[in-house]
Amino acid sequence: MSLRLLLACLWLPLLAAAEPLPLEAAARASTLQVICYHRFAQACGKDPYCVGFKDLDAQLAWLQAQGWQSVGLTQVAQALDGTGALPPKAVMFSVDDGYKAGAAVAPHFVAHGFHGVFFVTVDSLAMGRLGAKSAFMRPEQLRALEA
Repeated sequence: MSLRLLLACLWLPLLAAAEPLPLEAAARASTLQVICYHRFAQACGKDPYCVGFKDLDAQLAWLQAQGWQSVGLTQVAQALDGTGALPPKAVMFSVDDGYKAGAAVAPHFVAHGFHGVFFVTVDSLAMGRLGAKSAFMRPEQLRALEA
C-alpha cells in the first residue's frame, strides 16, 4: 500500500454541513472518506501528487477487499438533505484538475466496482484546448468520461 494513499485522504464528516441536519438525517449520517488524486503515470518519480497505475490498482483492490463502496455527489447531497443515506464504508474518489492521464483511470475504477468524480477547473479546460502538447484533457475527452 502506497503512502500516497494516506497523503491523498481527508475525512469529511457529514455532520459538519453548512446548515444543521434534520434529526432524522443526523441519525443516518456517517463519515465519508474522500480520496483526492491529481496525476497518474506508469512511473511517477518523486512527484508527491502522482500515483502510479500499479499503486492505484493495489489501493483499489485493498479498498474493495475491505468492503468500501464508492459514492457520487448525488448520493452525498441526498445524505446531507436527509433524502438518502450513505453506506457504512462510503468513499468518493476525486480526480482533480483535468490532467490527460485522469482519463485513463476510469477503467481502473470500473475493474474494482468503483466510480470517480472528476473535478476540472476552467483554466485546465482552457489549457487543454491548446492542443496535443497540453497536459490537460480536451473537452471531447471530458465528454467521453460521462458514460
